[in-house]
Amino acid sequence: MIKIAHRGLFEGQSNDRDLENKPEQIELALAKGFDAEIDLHVINNKLFLGHDTPDYEIDESFLLKRGLWIHAKDADSLRYLATKLPNLNYFAHNNDPVVITTHGWLWYHCYHLKDIKKGRAIAVMPEYTLRDVDSFKLLDCDGICSDYVGLL
Repeated sequence: MIKIAHRGLFEGQSNDRDLENKPEQIELALAKGFDAEIDLHVINNKLFLGHDTPDYEIDESFLLKRGLWIHAKDADSLRYLATKLPNLNYFAHNNDPVVITTHGWLWYHCYHLKDIKKGRAIAVMPEYTLRDVDSFKLLDCDGICSDYVGLL
């Protein structure tokens, strides 16, 4: 099973939300053997990580790290990836029940996990709808993106 640290978090939601998307936290998750989902903003051809805002400036080489699942946060970010780094694994979504990444993975929103079935399927943030981490193991999927993958 693929374990994806949501915004680099892997041991539960931190009281320090500043760790989300922080480059050092992403690198720590990768060093521990997890993949990591990151949120990318592109503004005037500059690259930033951050969920709602562009918080941490990075260079293009950061995006080349193995194991990243890149969430393009807006059209400019999606365009940048599509034109400059089309071979990376990225996606964009808003409130879609499921989207497909550029590497052919189905990215299932947490409120639509009843529809999930193995076959390149990733369950995203199951903690929003399931009672405990042990119940993650009952999901019929190929990977989980969560703040809790370190507890699996």
